[in-house]
Amino acid sequence: MEKTPTNVITARWLHLLFNVVGKGERTPTTARFVFIQRHPLATAISQKKWPRCKILSTFELVAHWAAVTEKIEETVKELGELVVGVVKLEDLTANPKKEIAGILKQLKVEPVKKDFKTRVREDPNKRYIREYCRQLYSDANARTEQLLILEKYGDIAKRWGYEIEQFCH
Repeated sequence: MEKTPTNVITARWLHLLFNVVGKGERTPTTARFVFIQRHPLATAISQKKWPRCKILSTFELVAHWAAVTEKIEETVKELGELVVGVVKLEDLTANPKKEIAGILKQLKVEPVKKDFKTRVREDPNKRYIREYCRQLYSDANARTEQLLILEKYGDIAKRWGYEIEQFCH
């Protein structure tokens, strides 16, 4: 399981790598894929700590989230049953036992008898919600930017169960 955007592209390569046996021969792949998705605004704000992202606006970073998300959608269609699922990070951290059990069931692997609550940050977006909302409430440009994000990327966010306008509520 990986939530790094480059791994969305790498999944296709790994699929080919594990699926090719020899000269034109193929075997059922042993590689399976789970993609982790996160709220677009939380993703954008979390990326601002990276040196190469500090100069980008929230709008530009959400645009990147949307591009990666569209690549996930393409990869899911292309790889079909090899994709075990797409898990929302918020669901995974809120109820890791349930989410991991679902993944393991699809993989036909016995569930792990481990208490994940002690090892998982329950609300990974809390800090980013606070940071974003503080800026949103104090800066008219941030509010304008949110309207642009909603207009351009609101539909793809909703398709994945995220509401741009509800992030601060």
